[in-house]
Amino acid sequence: MKGIWIVLGFVVVVVVVMMVVVVGWGCERNHAPVISAITCTPDSRSAGTLFTLKAAATDEDGNTLKYRWSCDGGVFTDSINVEQTSWKSPVDGNGKTFIVKVEVSDGKMETFKDYPILLSAPVFGNLKGYAYFTNCTVPVEGATITVDDKTTVTSSTGAFTLTGIPVGSYQLKATKEDFNTATLTVNIQKVFDLKVNVSMTSAVYSSKISGIVKGQDSLPISGVTVTILNPDETESNLSIVTNATGYYKIWYVPVGMRKVIARKEQSMEFGFDEVMLSVSISGQEYPLDIEMRKYKLSGQFTDWRDKHQYGFKNFGSQTWMTENLAYLPAVSPSASGSEYNKFYYVYGYEGISVDEAKAIDNYSVYGVLYNWNAAMVDCPAGWHLPSETEWKVFLNYLGPEAGYILKSTTYWNDHGNGNNLSGFNGLPGGERQDNGFSNLGNTANFWSTTIESNRIWHRTLNSTDKELRRYADFKRSALSVRCLKD
Repeated sequence: MKGIWIVLGFVVVVVVVMMVVVVGWGCERNHAPVISAITCTPDSRSAGTLFTLKAAATDEDGNTLKYRWSCDGGVFTDSINVEQTSWKSPVDGNGKTFIVKVEVSDGKMETFKDYPILLSAPVFGNLKGYAYFTNCTVPVEGATITVDDKTTVTSSTGAFTLTGIPVGSYQLKATKEDFNTATLTVNIQKVFDLKVNVSMTSAVYSSKISGIVKGQDSLPISGVTVTILNPDETESNLSIVTNATGYYKIWYVPVGMRKVIARKEQSMEFGFDEVMLSVSISGQEYPLDIEMRKYKLSGQFTDWRDKHQYGFKNFGSQTWMTENLAYLPAVSPSASGSEYNKFYYVYGYEGISVDEAKAIDNYSVYGVLYNWNAAMVDCPAGWHLPSETEWKVFLNYLGPEAGYILKSTTYWNDHGNGNNLSGFNGLPGGERQDNGFSNLGNTANFWSTTIESNRIWHRTLNSTDKELRRYADFKRSALSVRCLKD
């Protein structure tokens, strides 16, 4: 009997232990969330400021946390289930302390934390700006601009001004019928006119421009940049590049009078004239084909006065002859000259026969030496003697050591040849001075139109260096001529 009671006692103990374990499992303890900090920006505490508050909270049990913000004044932009919120403090709160409270819940337990904010006197700033169509500066008139509790309407130029806005960060909102609502974050600062531009889009008041860009031969041109100009004729961001078939399409171009510009960088073979068109755009689709003149960057042309052919080449915005001018309506010996009349020479020839002068090698290689009066008027039709300013443009285009890449690869003395990478083929044709011919093989001298102190600027290549130098000479001197395309 005693043994039976012992067994029964053991069973009771086991049952009790199991009940304790089960009860323990069923009553696992939940931990309340912990709020470690509340941060608030900006540091300024002026009344009327829009503050950003953020709660840093954790939950030991890994539960999803929910937030609720409250305060005894001011207005929250959003106070439910957000760990970060914006609170607009009262403009009339100078000298008052407001308690911002956040409640954090894990669904079972809640935790609270207060954040006191003592407000000082309100500080204000101003906002100015323009409302434009997207990607350009075409103004949007009559758009409603709202910041905080301030509202205004844009003028005919798209301008707007809002004053007396409490310092802080805000969402600017721009609205107008048939336009998409535009929003922009603005940071108002103390006694400061913040300037902003607002971009607005309208499918009703804009059009799609499309077409094909072709050359004068009616063949399509790819790689052309087609751009809508702003009202002040600067380039807008409404721009596109033509595809392989010359096709382009620009979306959301504001209706009305617009200027369109088409341009293309030169290729190795061709240059392209810039095209500008004025068009009145209306409707949802506006077709606009563009013709662009293309021209060869290098080749030959004929001077029909004597049927002489010259090479030419484009250098950026300029096209230069790649040979010395050889037009020879008359010829004189080196002892003859004039400051006032036209004179022509062929280096080394001392006679007066044009045919004889043209028969010598120096004519076929170096062309003709002209006094300044002849040089001023004897370029072929469509070409002219360059000014000193045009020589400077040429030099800037070529860059350092321009002389070396301008000089021909032969005919220069003392190992002074260049590499002629430019294709200009500068030949050392020498000069004619009062004492006769000189410097063949040593210098190439080219007139300009520019006069200074009764002397004429000219450009010179030397066999001894890699520069394109500038000197002045008298009108009666005779130098080579390179003509520049009009």
